[in-house]
Amino acid sequence: MDGPRACTVSDVESSLELINKVFREGTDQDAQTDYPLVYDSSMLEFRRIIKIDNKVVAHVPVAPRLVLRNGDQLMSGLISATVTHSDYRKQGLGTLCLEDCIQIMNQRNWPTSILWTMEATFPFYQNSGWEAVGSQGFVYKLTEQDSTLFNKTSHFKIIEYDKQNNDHMNAIMQIHDAEPIRISRSITDYQTLFNLPKSKTIIAVDDGELVAYLTFGWSTNKPGIIESGGLTEGIETLIKHFLENEIPDENTQALVPLHKTTMGELLNSKKPKGRLPIEEADGMGYQMNRINNMEVLLKSMSKYFQIKSIKLNTSFSISLKETNETIGVSLNNGKVQISTRKQSRHINLNRRNLVQLIFGSHPNIPQIDIDHDTKKIFDAIFPYHFTIWPLDRC
Repeated sequence: MDGPRACTVSDVESSLELINKVFREGTDQDAQTDYPLVYDSSMLEFRRIIKIDNKVVAHVPVAPRLVLRNGDQLMSGLISATVTHSDYRKQGLGTLCLEDCIQIMNQRNWPTSILWTMEATFPFYQNSGWEAVGSQGFVYKLTEQDSTLFNKTSHFKIIEYDKQNNDHMNAIMQIHDAEPIRISRSITDYQTLFNLPKSKTIIAVDDGELVAYLTFGWSTNKPGIIESGGLTEGIETLIKHFLENEIPDENTQALVPLHKTTMGELLNSKKPKGRLPIEEADGMGYQMNRINNMEVLLKSMSKYFQIKSIKLNTSFSISLKETNETIGVSLNNGKVQISTRKQSRHINLNRRNLVQLIFGSHPNIPQIDIDHDTKKIFDAIFPYHFTIWPLDRC
């Protein structure tokens, strides 16, 4: 057995052949073009593989992403397609690659990791410390007939985004970079994400100025409306145009993050009864989080704690059973102190329980057993949401 180790240039063809056989067989899609930021040649170090008989039989990539949340910044490792060749399953090879990804994240002090999967595979990831969290967004089911719900602003010109037009790209970047919760994107990331196969972006232009954009797709992994931004009237005009002219089928969906967004507010005002948890959308799956480093995570949440401390005067500490580390947090009148001191209000949690406490729990996962008074304090502080926009999922 060779590995787990980093993928090399000579391993790329064999690894992609395995991924596409498992996840893309029967389609005209390719993992490398579906997730170009994950499978870029610069990311080989973060793709962990095992080879047997000179063939890649297991592969797990972890993609570094900087999460921005209302002034907080934290690195997260996004786990993409975890795959093992059918002839080599039930031998722990996928777990070995996954543990190798954890080692990479620990070496770099990335405090969290995120992945998306089906409920049937929860146990596989739970064994390595991931836990399913609560719903991370909403999906609105839409039909062609729903176009009547939306108004059109007549002076907006609707055109297709032109990747050769720098003004288009700069305007979209400016709009999305103003979002308070998002993953940091370089200009190369933007250019790549807005040029994905089986996707299209349309824009609303007012007197030569791009005022809104709408990105939609018809791939298995990103179907329907997957991102938008800009003026409410512009987004509404774009949705109406999409439903009247661009909808690939008579039924479609619109995906929005859990936090407040312009498109989310608009859709909820137009079709409130059409809102479902995003996990019920086509191509999405359930989110699982892992906390790799509790101290780094809690320190990365300082802006969030500072806001909470304005109305709270309390302290608590948490011990993580797997590492025996203890972190204390004190909140008092806008001031936050994070230390290694044990506080009078103290709990011991395993890694999966810690995910439930901080990020919120999936409804089908048994709840944490905490005394009433402590639970009341934690309910006033958590969950801490930093939802990933659908376009950034991998």
